[in-house]
Amino acid sequence: MIRKILITLGVLLLISAGFFCLALGSIVDGKRNAVYPHDTAQAFALSDEGQALHQTLFVADLHADSLCWDRDLLEENDRGHLDLPRMQKGNVALQVWTVFSKIPRGLNVNSNPSDSDLMPLMAISARWPLSAWFSPKGRALHLARRAHSLADKSDGQLQIIRSKGDLTSLIEARKGGEKKVGILLGLEGAHALEDGVGDIDAMYDAGYRVIGLVHFFDNRYGGSSSGEAKGGLTDEGKELIRQMEGRGMVVDLAHASPRLFADTMAISTKPLIISHTGLQSLCDSPRNITDQQLREVADRGGIVGIGYWEGATCGQDIESIVKSIAYAVKLVGANHVALGSDFDGSTTTPLDGTELSLITAGLLNSGMSPDQVRLVMGENFQKLALAALH
Repeated sequence: MIRKILITLGVLLLISAGFFCLALGSIVDGKRNAVYPHDTAQAFALSDEGQALHQTLFVADLHADSLCWDRDLLEENDRGHLDLPRMQKGNVALQVWTVFSKIPRGLNVNSNPSDSDLMPLMAISARWPLSAWFSPKGRALHLARRAHSLADKSDGQLQIIRSKGDLTSLIEARKGGEKKVGILLGLEGAHALEDGVGDIDAMYDAGYRVIGLVHFFDNRYGGSSSGEAKGGLTDEGKELIRQMEGRGMVVDLAHASPRLFADTMAISTKPLIISHTGLQSLCDSPRNITDQQLREVADRGGIVGIGYWEGATCGQDIESIVKSIAYAVKLVGANHVALGSDFDGSTTTPLDGTELSLITAGLLNSGMSPDQVRLVMGENFQKLALAALH
């Protein structure tokens, strides 16, 4: 009898823990991925010209972490920033879904250790498989499988972009009036290649086509702007870049330390991106890039994605995003600037995925031409991805 009671109590405890983890995941998602209060109806009413132009654009965003959160991305949610219906309402054509696979203890923009990881709690609460609980590589592979499963269930509305042919077919579908959304998979931090550069084959086969070399901490491939050592590119990092370029993968220097940035620029042979950042001239933060770094990326034919969160723009409104984009365009030209929202990246933003026409309107109001707006809102990244992918 006592044994049965203990077993029953154990089962009840596990069930209770499961419900607690589910609730915890929803609460964290809702709080960490929020939108600043604003009058959406009034904002849209003031942007008729922007909305009209926006519906003709190929909108592309270089960075969103939506895939990492425990919500159905095929349904419109009341928390977070992005899902398929909201991307379609915002006229998004191409979205990089980036996977973060490790969270250091005490996360901050100045200095983080590389020997701690808070993601097991997130993985367990989201009911990820055991292989993803304690392994960045396992998490990356699990989330890639999730992305493909979502595409399979989307009735053709989501398409994972693995090749130049895939992207070309997406572009033609969009020209034909379809609301299909293309997804490029990206890794936020090469530490997910935890067994070395040889893991790139598994990541490529899983569908990853963009790799950020570092995240908030240093790893075996290089130093982070928020790491402890903030070192340069290691020998393994150099080999990783060679392997990526040979496969038609895009190198992302978001979160790179100054030394890692310089070392990568010295050896890379293809245009690269900084997927989500701000500009130090407008918002002084170690996470943001200097004017000189912006120029160097542009000189190599690359593009820089401007983020939406306060740490990127030093503001809590759409005008701050527009100001940063306009500054970058004035400095290096409209061909080298893009959207880098960091939607669902534990960020609070002035808008969600349904409201991107407000950025279009803001750019027009700033004095940019419709052709310049087309480039920034997505055509720049479309061209870079077409050139990179095999």
